[in-house]
Amino acid sequence: MPMQAADWPLMARRLVSLQQAGVDLGTFLPQMGRMTAGSIRPSPRTRPVSRSQAPTAGPTTF
Repeated sequence: MPMQAADWPLMARRLVSLQQAGVDLGTFLPQMGRMTAGSIRPSPRTRPVSRSQAPTAGPTTF
């Protein structure tokens, strides 16, 4: 989802705060982009499972 125009001032303040705290934004931002891209793409393990593929509960023994 694209960032809204109203979100930019807050993002800019956060980035300035990180930079003032000593974070190297030239290193941090590309790494953050790679992490974000990885979390947006669904992996085979996290995609929804249909009812026909869902595991069924077996007998329970106590």
